[in-house]
Amino acid sequence: MAIAGGVGVVDDEGRAVRIAAWVGFDAETMKRLESFPVDSDLPAAAAIRDGRLVLIGSPEERDRSFPSLAGQRSVGKSWAALPLLVGSRRVGVITLSFPDPKAFGEEDIEVMSALAHQCAQALDRSRL
Repeated sequence: MAIAGGVGVVDDEGRAVRIAAWVGFDAETMKRLESFPVDSDLPAAAAIRDGRLVLIGSPEERDRSFPSLAGQRSVGKSWAALPLLVGSRRVGVITLSFPDPKAFGEEDIEVMSALAHQCAQALDRSRL
């Protein structure tokens, strides 16, 4: 079970992400990450840029993959960033934080992908 999570929405220009909802993160962290550029060195930004699921199984893997986060205090010990796609258009991202290091399996990926698809459709409908 995730101990923290959030949903970010990409702005109309596709350059920045604004956090629309979050739970489980401290207010200071959310203030710092309230909005961030899509080209930043964050798992959520990478998921949007690449249009693919970003899975990080441990703090060591996070530090190797995202050097700007090395040594930072964070919620959880494994993370997932799910791009929210409508066709090829990137509309947002879901981030999830898990309490322990995790080897993500096929079932995890299927469930998270279905969640991301449903959320992307809802965001798209709300924009219309």
